[in-house]
Amino acid sequence: MKKAVVMIMAGILAVAMIACGKDTATTNPQQSDQTADRSPESLIVEQREVEEQDDIPQDATVYFTMEDVKALGLPEDMLAYWLVLNNKMPFVSYDVGGQEFYWDEYFFSFGALDTDWKEMYWDDPMLFSIVDMNNDFKNEIIISYAGIVRMLHYEDGMVYVYQWLERSMSPIYVDGVFASYGGSGSGYESFERFTELSKDGCNVETIAMTQNFDYYEIRGISVSEEEYEEFRHMIVDVGDAERIDYTEELLDKYLLAGLSEEELYMVKHVAVEPMTDDVAEYPMEPEVMQAYYEVLTGEREFISITDNQQKFYLDHYRQMFGEYKENYQILYFSIVDMDGDGSYEVVLTGVPRVTQILHYEDGNVYSYQFDYYDEIGAMTSQGIFNIDHTFGVIIYRYGRIASFNEDGCDIEDVEYDGKINDDRIRYHYFSEDLIEQYFR
Repeated sequence: MKKAVVMIMAGILAVAMIACGKDTATTNPQQSDQTADRSPESLIVEQREVEEQDDIPQDATVYFTMEDVKALGLPEDMLAYWLVLNNKMPFVSYDVGGQEFYWDEYFFSFGALDTDWKEMYWDDPMLFSIVDMNNDFKNEIIISYAGIVRMLHYEDGMVYVYQWLERSMSPIYVDGVFASYGGSGSGYESFERFTELSKDGCNVETIAMTQNFDYYEIRGISVSEEEYEEFRHMIVDVGDAERIDYTEELLDKYLLAGLSEEELYMVKHVAVEPMTDDVAEYPMEPEVMQAYYEVLTGEREFISITDNQQKFYLDHYRQMFGEYKENYQILYFSIVDMDGDGSYEVVLTGVPRVTQILHYEDGNVYSYQFDYYDEIGAMTSQGIFNIDHTFGVIIYRYGRIASFNEDGCDIEDVEYDGKINDDRIRYHYFSEDLIEQYFR
């Protein structure tokens, strides 16, 4: 006897009933296939079992389990890549301390918050390639857009994402070798390939290189220009990897090849996999937690020290350092003890280039804003951060907040000998569900 777990929802498509041949289906209360409630709690819904598929109400939407989808026999890596790129499964970002994100909720470029590059090159096409990049007979996905290359690598049930400038990894050839070039006028060219890809990073070997076109090297041995050019042609002549337009239809075609219409429907209606690392607890006094909750949900005003102690509601707050900015947007929140007093602050990371800290004291919530590069850069879970950025170049000097005051806060220099990217604050996507999860 077949069973299905369903949730009553309005407006099922008639095609949903093609699920009748499968053993198990679950419901998942997502806003849509592409914009989802991400917290683990959002997967716990009122469910009921039905004894026969004919008992599924006409106004029910059926979501399938990951076990159902994996039983279709797709290659594990291709399925995982499709799930990540369609926000059905989180990935691990090597550039942001190994934290998990959903694809459409990831706004980092080389470890720093960055959404401007998408707008600067908005007319550039997004392309993807499928290539075995480390010669292990398993394919990676390479996505290029606006001068950035992101590589997706599958290992032990997870997808890991790495990032490079496109000039450092283009073109890519069909055998996984890639060219890398220095900046404009540098005269540097190399041909490289990955020898290892893992959750801990990647290792690269240089096959051939030239510097200023007057020094040539093949596998670490100095050679003549003629020898280099002959070897270079051998590399290039294998041909470039195919670059495919990044569209929904072509992702389906290349990553889910061979599925029937019914099976494709199942994959597109699989329940979203929750994150595995989004389970931290931050003990707070009830009144502190409630105050932060009300501010974050726009139910309570906060006092902005940056804006001469004016009061604002967060959902209407568009101030940046005392000036109105229409494009100001909060993307993530983090919970950190910023001044080492045993009580937590809420760190809001937004664009463009803003870190906003909420601090509770004597029944009020105070707000302090900082420029991401010039004042507070990458931050650890202990509240230590980079300071003294100049034109985007990090000077390795570290600080932390010593105290919060009515007219600002005091920042003191501290010693730090760790790797700040390995101990980054946890970036929780700024959503109602995650705010509920951490502050209720």
